[in-house]
Amino acid sequence: KSEQQRAGAMAAALAQPAVDWKSLLTPAAIQDLSALSHAVSRTILSTAPDALNGKGLAQAAATALQAPDPRLSLAGSVALLVALEEAQGFQKAALAPLAEEESLRLALTVAGAGPPLAASAAARALCAVAAAFPSSGSRDDARPRSRKVVAHLQAMLNAHPKATLMQEAFAQGCCALLAGDHPAVNTQAGSLFVALWPLAVHPRADIASAAATCLCRLTRYARRSSGPVSG
Repeated sequence: KSEQQRAGAMAAALAQPAVDWKSLLTPAAIQDLSALSHAVSRTILSTAPDALNGKGLAQAAATALQAPDPRLSLAGSVALLVALEEAQGFQKAALAPLAEEESLRLALTVAGAGPPLAASAAARALCAVAAAFPSSGSRDDARPRSRKVVAHLQAMLNAHPKATLMQEAFAQGCCALLAGDHPAVNTQAGSLFVALWPLAVHPRADIASAAATCLCRLTRYARRSSGPVSG
């Protein structure tokens, strides 16, 4: 009986219609960011991977990010961040189209030049997508390459060099990109080190801590890449 119940539950899950992300990312649906976050979280946790519609989320978020309404632009980034935070296992794999949709990457980078609040959220979302689905580096891989992500992230910081929100997003975004034993930063390590160094003494403790963590990871990465030191 238990086997039949599990089989029935699996069949019901597979029969779920694809999530209509556009309906969640409309001005009428977005009463506040807290309500949006809960709605996205409930959707991820209650939906079978096959019905998550990662491409639909990418396209809906890209449309929201390009909207003239700043609430929608911010909502697009928040939806991506919450979805990636909640998704696990096969659910996360189902969201892989987020990293393959060029219109979403373009929308995130354009939003990074907007007001500090929307720009910082876009920076976080860009790093979250790149960290969740890193590129293999091959020519046919449509996922964002670390070189371009780092360049976009630094451009966002340069556009708002004194904005605390952007400084925080930059430090936290770098932490996401540098997580793991083999961060794909390649030749960007030096420029990241220069940008992060001033943030390591930031008056905000959380920003300083995130920047210091990134500097430690970059140093470890540099030592490992250079190989053992003789003598």
